[in-house]
Amino acid sequence: MGGNLISTMRGINAPIIYLAWSPNNKVLAATTVTTHSGYLWNIDGSLIVTLKTNSNSFSPLKWSPNGQYFAVNAESNDRVDIYRADGSIFTSINRDATYVRDKVWSPDSKFLAVNASESIKIANIENNSLKVKAFDKTLIEAIGWSGNSKLVIAYSVDNYITILSNDVVSMTSFHIKDEVHSTPRLFTSSANNIIGFSYKSDRSNLSKDNSLLTLYKFDETIFKTIKTINRFERFTGLTRYYYTKNDLAWSPDGKILATTNFEAVNFFDIEGNALATAHTKASDGINEVVWSPNGNFLVVGDEKSYWLLRPDGQILGTFNGDKKQH
Repeated sequence: MGGNLISTMRGINAPIIYLAWSPNNKVLAATTVTTHSGYLWNIDGSLIVTLKTNSNSFSPLKWSPNGQYFAVNAESNDRVDIYRADGSIFTSINRDATYVRDKVWSPDSKFLAVNASESIKIANIENNSLKVKAFDKTLIEAIGWSGNSKLVIAYSVDNYITILSNDVVSMTSFHIKDEVHSTPRLFTSSANNIIGFSYKSDRSNLSKDNSLLTLYKFDETIFKTIKTINRFERFTGLTRYYYTKNDLAWSPDGKILATTNFEAVNFFDIEGNALATAHTKASDGINEVVWSPNGNFLVVGDEKSYWLLRPDGQILGTFNGDKKQH
């Protein structure tokens, strides 16, 4: 926890776009754009394998929660390849060349849901089968899983939330009354049927304090609002902060949601009650929130620095390049 250099990963000659640790923290994966490749390293820095993804994607490589597989976009986002942890190919999804917007593993690692723009494709890892649900020319913006891995939840541009069984047999849709602008994101809790839905409510006024986070509880037949939180209520008039897909994150046990509030990190429980706040000195707005696998720590950062926190709001350290500050 001292921020000391452990090892240096080598064998790559291109800018790294995404890094992803395996759940057991023994393998580090990276993807690049300019060489269209993926890389796996051991923790000692030795290269395990180089993967040719043929992707110009900025979409991250994603490990299954059990660490046995990882998924990566390929062929300019028209396909998703699933690899075993040793780098050998397992299967490919979406060979009909529709654009892949996102991919999400179920909490039990038995399914991978792929957002293929106007359809959801669910790969069953155990029997290597694929189920497809088309959305009748309606663009799907975001997808996620229920905590029990039985349901996929999706938001489409017609302002509907759809709840779909993992075998795509049953489907229920609910209309969201709020006017949603900008690309919304779903953040599903791994232990509960709770989602955080983050969006901007007024596109006409970019400086308006209107970045909202709504918590919903759902099952096969119910979609209920728990609470709506204004994420930037303390910072009216901010225009320089850019939203990212990684600026909110549930703890691994699904009980705490960490959200950014420009330079601050706020912690909420599954009922939307405030638990703690940590104030960093981020000058450009925090754009990355990553929990440790055990949920005891998290790292947040802007483009210049990053901070090590506890979920009680305590800041343990600040790192800026090769320099550590206390």
